[in-house]
Amino acid sequence: MGAALSACGASPSTSTDVLARWGCEAGSFLLQEGVAHIYSPAESKIKTTIFQIENRDMIIWSEIAKRLKEITLNYEGHRFKVKESGELDMKMTIKDEIKYSLESPYLVKHRRKINKSYIILLCDISASMKDYIKEILLLSFFIRRVTNKSEIFYFSTDVKRVTNFFQVGSINEIDMKKLVSMVPYGSGTRIGEALYTLRKNHGELLFRKCSVVIFSDGWDLGELDLLERELRNVKHRCKSIIWINPLMDKPSYTPDTRSIKIALKYADLLTSPNVLLKNKIEGKRKVISLSY
Repeated sequence: MGAALSACGASPSTSTDVLARWGCEAGSFLLQEGVAHIYSPAESKIKTTIFQIENRDMIIWSEIAKRLKEITLNYEGHRFKVKESGELDMKMTIKDEIKYSLESPYLVKHRRKINKSYIILLCDISASMKDYIKEILLLSFFIRRVTNKSEIFYFSTDVKRVTNFFQVGSINEIDMKKLVSMVPYGSGTRIGEALYTLRKNHGELLFRKCSVVIFSDGWDLGELDLLERELRNVKHRCKSIIWINPLMDKPSYTPDTRSIKIALKYADLLTSPNVLLKNKIEGKRKVISLSY
């Protein structure tokens, strides 16, 4: 079925797509020739084009979210698997005894499957990422959908926790008007400050079994020393750091910004959306993928 995202009180389209405007109610709003001009007194003036969410977008980002869950699995669920080094499974052992007429030579052992993950998603909504607002919304929605052990934050010059906006059954139900009114979109990127604020205000979320996923192009206007220090802190406290850079899908892109070079020292995985979608990444290892 078609995906729909209605923002700013717009009426749903009769087609399978709905035009979504990012930025109304965040200051003054003016729509001219298909371009939304937004001004907020707290943030810089930006322009965002109207975007469409189609079935293909839903499928792609649902799969990317599932891949991220697979990469970050580290929690034992309720299901079991047979394992020689596991605990004795009396129920299955007795079943085998009956099968072999009470002469089974086996003691069945099992362990719980590791099939759950805890993800903290940090999305960059600064001016340089305004062309990826649709992708940010879809990633946020599907991360929350594939694992309820997840927290979502948006940042540029400030950090806002937005998890509750994505605790919905359908992408139609996201309260866009309230979301865009509270997040600090359209200004410069200060990733180090964002990580510092996250650690200071939500430090209880950073623990050894959680994985931090950063969705950003890495154009950082903040202090690089602070960025390095905070990435080091996250690396020390959490299971892994995964950095998704949408610019890496462009053939001409090279990771030569200073912030990306710092990220290479601490990220367990530096990749792009298309690489996550098309390649299976196994194990915990640092990977830089510039082509696919």
